[in-house]
Amino acid sequence: MGRAHRNTGKTGQPLSAAGKVQRIDSLRGFFGDLIDWEWIKPRFDPRKVLTGPLSVRSQIGPNPRIIDEVCWAKLMAAGLTLNSEDLNEYVTPAAKAAADGRRLYYPIEMIRAIVMHARTWALTSSPGGIVQRGKLTRDDELGGGVMATIVLVHGIAQEQKSADTLEEEWLPDLAGGVRTAGFPQIADRLYRLRSGPDGIDARMAFYGDLFLRGDQQGVEPEELSRAERALAEQLAMEWTARAASRSTDERSRRAASQELAQLRQTAGEEQGARAAARNAINSLARIRWFAPFGMGFAERFVIRSLTQVTRYLSDDTLREQALARVHAVLTPGTRVLIGHSLGSVVAFEAAQGFDHPLPLLITIGCPLGLRTVVYGRVRPQPPRFPSAVHRWVNIADRNDIVAAEPDLTPLFGPTAPPGAVLEGGYTVQNGAKPHQADFYLTKAQVGRPIGALFSGTG
Repeated sequence: MGRAHRNTGKTGQPLSAAGKVQRIDSLRGFFGDLIDWEWIKPRFDPRKVLTGPLSVRSQIGPNPRIIDEVCWAKLMAAGLTLNSEDLNEYVTPAAKAAADGRRLYYPIEMIRAIVMHARTWALTSSPGGIVQRGKLTRDDELGGGVMATIVLVHGIAQEQKSADTLEEEWLPDLAGGVRTAGFPQIADRLYRLRSGPDGIDARMAFYGDLFLRGDQQGVEPEELSRAERALAEQLAMEWTARAASRSTDERSRRAASQELAQLRQTAGEEQGARAAARNAINSLARIRWFAPFGMGFAERFVIRSLTQVTRYLSDDTLREQALARVHAVLTPGTRVLIGHSLGSVVAFEAAQGFDHPLPLLITIGCPLGLRTVVYGRVRPQPPRFPSAVHRWVNIADRNDIVAAEPDLTPLFGPTAPPGAVLEGGYTVQNGAKPHQADFYLTKAQVGRPIGALFSGTG
């Protein structure tokens, strides 16, 4: 009897992603019941073993249908003139007997009310995400009033800006990187045509203002606690060591080596924590990488860089507020999460708490490879590959001393879920400003995975 009602129209065709996950979920429930009822011995955990792979789950997501405006009008007109003769009656004798004289399972009044509710929703939801040029979609069904397909997370020293200004700075560069990678149509949807029906919505998760204190321009090192100053000193020494060992510029490498030797010599001397932090900051500021425009500018930049990274890693309240800003724009419809500098750490931690598949995570100028300073302080501990992420691309310039270790595979590869991919290495050259966000974004290495994702080729 069951075979007579089985849909055989797709016999022989591959299962869809949803079909695969449903069958795995059924097996998980089946074995879970057997263990709960003590019919079998619990030799494995069905919740962990029988879980749909991320590579399959990432293919399941919102898929709004495009409905022609004329067709939509006909549907609405049919709904408004609906009567009981338009609906199917009970067809089996058993159903008719159970209906107690009623022709329909649901009252016609209730069905009319549902149709009217759908019509009201369609006419009043625009422009928050409804029927625009024949496109039927609902942003609030995807977890919030804003459906951000791409979420951007900025880095250090952005406290005087805003989400709007940073979006205007990042999006042309990001679209340029996608175009350079060979995806001009995707680039247009991302920037030139972003307000159109086929536009790709990208939003900046802004948290820079959290580092401002009252009337001050930003956090200064004197505001750090003794433990935070020690962390800032350690971070400065790590960055100096990276410049001494990896810079392709001989002058910068020689200067960093001299400053590092001086720092290590004074580290053993008796001095206050504030003086030690100041020495480390001064040494770092004298490196050409930080001082292309003079010592004064370099020192201010170093102070902000060190203190903001230190604050985020040691101040739980600020950290939670920053993560909340990211989660406010992340939705089940988000497909790409991009983080730069400290923002890559924020994006990494936000991805850890994301409950929906995230096809692509891109980190640029990322300091997660600093084992003693950053890696040991990110959350959760021990650090692991974000389970929601399908593909993680980490991109670094060799001269970017903030991006301490471009190949994160030894640190996060062993914890990657089955099917997940981690890619990284010294893949770009940003010239005189190796840590600059816009220099990263314009590169084809950043645009290629984005273009491939939205074009369906990767």
